Amino acid sequence: MEIALGIITGIICIVELIFCFLEKEKLRKIIKPFCLVFLMLFLLSLKLKNVYVYAALIFGLIGDIFLIFKKKHRMLFLLGAFAFLIGHAFYIFTFANLLSFPIPEYVIVGLVIVGFFTPLIPYKLCYRHTKSLTIPLAIYGYILVLECALAIVLAVDSGSIFALLIGIGNFLFIVSDALIFVSLFIKDFKRRDFYIMLTYLLAQALMSIGLTLLLR
Repeated sequence: MEIALGIITGIICIVELIFCFLEKEKLRKIIKPFCLVFLMLFLLSLKLKNVYVYAALIFGLIGDIFLIFKKKHRMLFLLGAFAFLIGHAFYIFTFANLLSFPIPEYVIVGLVIVGFFTPLIPYKLCYRHTKSLTIPLAIYGYILVLECALAIVLAVDSGSIFALLIGIGNFLFIVSDALIFVSLFIKDFKRRDFYIMLTYLLAQALMSIGLTLLLR
């Protein structure tokens, strides 16, 4: 069963990438949500029982749907980004629980304080491009970097190849979001959706499958 679902999931993702490469907008938008739906079904077949991983993917799916219509209304882009932010929070919680040691309270407090001041760093640099979205995008970026750092700590702590896959997936998530940022706020580029979805789908697959194997 898991082999069949794995093959189907792979085929759906490849079809999505082909439509992205050919810049078939309507077709790629139709296929896009099914990529994560079948990825979750594949994880179910692998007997993943961690609800936080599924929650992260569900919010990723919600974010995918909102971002399909991001050009029609800025609010949809914000809702999509917020859905992804919640998904990343679930991933961070999962990573933290897999560490062999508890994270000290002073570290958590320090990270929160840094998070409050993070938007000040890119404000002048990005404001002319992102305007009123500068602060929420900076906070989102901070969460991404924090998640990636925690994934690296997890990889070192566990010494597992599966944790390394999680870290690579997390890095690819940053690359995908960076491509979205460039295409929306700086300069659009040819076949942007192909590069965005290629890194995004690899990121979600590596992170969720890596966690599934690590939790076994």
